[in-house]
Amino acid sequence: MIKRYDAYIKSVTAKSSSVGLYIKQAVARQLADLEREKTKDFPYYFDKQEAARWLGFVSILRHTSGEWKGQLFQIQDFQAFRWAVLFGWQRKDGNGRRFRRAYIEVARKQGKTEEAAAIALGGLLIDGEETAQIFSAATTRQQAKIVYGAAKIMARELKKDSPAIEGMVRLLAHRILNTATDSFFEALSSDAWTLDGLSPHIAIIDEFHAHPNNEVLKVIETGMGARRRPLTYIITTAGFDIESPCFNLRRSAIDILSGSKQDETFFTAIYTLDEGDDWNDEKKWIKANPQIGITPTWDFMRSEYVKAVNEGGQSEVEFKTKNLNIWTTSAKTWIPDETWMACPNEIDVDQLYGRKCYGGLDFAAVSDFTAAVLVFPPDDIESGEFIVLPFFWIPEETLKIRSRDYPDMKRWVKDGFINVTPGNVTDYDYLIAEMHKIRETYTMLSMGYDPHNAWQTVAKLQDDGFPMAVYRQGYATMSPPTKEFERFVKQKRINHGNNPVLRWMMTNVNPKYDRAENITLHKMTKHQKIDGVIATVIAFGEMLSNPTADSYSSADAFMI
Repeated sequence: MIKRYDAYIKSVTAKSSSVGLYIKQAVARQLADLEREKTKDFPYYFDKQEAARWLGFVSILRHTSGEWKGQLFQIQDFQAFRWAVLFGWQRKDGNGRRFRRAYIEVARKQGKTEEAAAIALGGLLIDGEETAQIFSAATTRQQAKIVYGAAKIMARELKKDSPAIEGMVRLLAHRILNTATDSFFEALSSDAWTLDGLSPHIAIIDEFHAHPNNEVLKVIETGMGARRRPLTYIITTAGFDIESPCFNLRRSAIDILSGSKQDETFFTAIYTLDEGDDWNDEKKWIKANPQIGITPTWDFMRSEYVKAVNEGGQSEVEFKTKNLNIWTTSAKTWIPDETWMACPNEIDVDQLYGRKCYGGLDFAAVSDFTAAVLVFPPDDIESGEFIVLPFFWIPEETLKIRSRDYPDMKRWVKDGFINVTPGNVTDYDYLIAEMHKIRETYTMLSMGYDPHNAWQTVAKLQDDGFPMAVYRQGYATMSPPTKEFERFVKQKRINHGNNPVLRWMMTNVNPKYDRAENITLHKMTKHQKIDGVIATVIAFGEMLSNPTADSYSSADAFMI
């Protein structure tokens, strides 16, 4: 089995290698460490016999699900590399293994669960640790039981294959016991305050991207102080939240691989596409799916890709995140420009005079864009088109600065798509006068607004009789109208009049999803603007929240 480790290093260092940068760096780190091993000051040595012992143990385990259920593990080269490095490095002072933490990030269907279960059983059965405590931890006990359940099946099959194991291992309802060392393996939930007093030898942290905080990780690792060979094995696919503890840990892992940070006890392997890779190029998919063709099959990957391309939006996000292991915060994954431009784009403004509409306002900071968007619902709510009419204002001094980066702005001003307010800061009195002109032209049923930067202007508008409604920027408020708006765009039922400013802002959108797949919209960078998009979603939110016309008061599509 150790030959597979050697073969993987040779294949990765070849010019024709099809692995990603982070795996190349992991191999380069191993080769550099083998050179450092020869020096007196390096406190670790690589024990190939210990690496081979672990690989040998895994090879006698059996798969627990799918078409390979019951078959012995066929260790792949990339797996042999990971396990050999993780378990082969030992301390020269005899005080256990080198690596205390491992971060493994890879796409779905790559055997993460089975690998984690194998490592848990190895810690229970071949590590020689007395009274070892092995845990599988996740955000819920149900999730934690996935790895535990796989390990239990493996242990059951191993008992059948080995008389020695049969006499040593007991399978209880919620524990796997090693009676020879008084050790056990069980599943834990994320109730970190109940975990104090544990003394983990090995802990599996499953789908770390879904963990809202570091509490479980901290409690487990602070409890490992009495162990000579402790290991926290963190497995996950990519996620959506780049402020999560998982993404922060990922940053540290990447810094260690690049050499900008040092942590001799942290092993990492991240399988993902490289920056600049085209996700549409199936030749790149192997970087995130080292077993592609075995699991997942090419047919499966191609069918998922077709759905991502055809459906866009969340389907594209899911494909990139879960099938290509890309942390996804790209505007193009929400509503592609070609989808937006396939919508109706001619508006006869004169025909809108006096029509009922709903509005959304996104006020500028001291000196930036302010956007107001009106949405006119159709008479036929089931198939008619929604007319979206945006208005934009920007201070004249800000325009001079913005137009340096976005030369089109001057043309948009000339063509009447952006209104310039006097001075170098937002002129709220000017905006109030503009809003009065809008209300005199159209029948405004409700005007939602983002309260940020708005309270003085809103108070004045309310005093003047405007039907104002606060609309805070959060998942609970923004997700339903955002999803409805996206749905109508895909149905080609949004007539946006080919407004170039709104089109530009659509390309700047960075959708963010929580664990329940609720969505909020953000800017890709602080310099880009999405005020018009936010105002549009708010307007849709007001329309959906206040059904008054008979044509849509009973329509299921508008229930939130």
